[in-house]
Amino acid sequence: MNYPTISLNDWQQVGAGGNGATYINPAEPDVLLKVSRLGDGTEEAMNKEFHTSQAVQRLGIPTPEMKKLVKVGEDYGIISELIKGKQSLGRMTQEAPERIDELARHMAQMARQLHATAVKDTTYLPSMKALMLEALEHTTMVGGKKLRELKAFVSGLEDAPTLLHGDLQPGNVIMAGGRSYWIDLGRACHGIPMFDLGQF
Repeated sequence: MNYPTISLNDWQQVGAGGNGATYINPAEPDVLLKVSRLGDGTEEAMNKEFHTSQAVQRLGIPTPEMKKLVKVGEDYGIISELIKGKQSLGRMTQEAPERIDELARHMAQMARQLHATAVKDTTYLPSMKALMLEALEHTTMVGGKKLRELKAFVSGLEDAPTLLHGDLQPGNVIMAGGRSYWIDLGRACHGIPMFDLGQF
């Protein structure tokens, strides 16, 4: 697939994480560039995040609008809506620990909305149960009886249509201007909410 190519010369880095970095451009004040540095599979990972985020937004869940996929040198990126003045729930709890109860209730309400949403089109929101069973087929972390028990446990779980974030944690909720949004939806899928709570 051909992607628009952009140079970072006009972009200023504003954030970084284990999987990449984020940038803004004064000439394009309404967008954010996220560049992934995941090595092999980067293109696939960014495609997945782009399309799963769009699928989640179509379900009415607040998330920044995905605008386009781009190539940045040897890396891949997503240009999305910039939520101005945003702060993650994780950062807010670090800076104001006295608000933890309030912020925890807010995140619980957001998770309740997420988990009250049914997935009908699974094109970009696959079954977490199926993903887990696939992962167990290739794991080297556990084997023998324990692996058989784990496969049997996962096989017995309901394959619910419930929307899941896939990486439910305070750093993936941002707030700005009285609104809250889910971000980093590359692992979004469907299944029983306990998958999200177990990840949390």
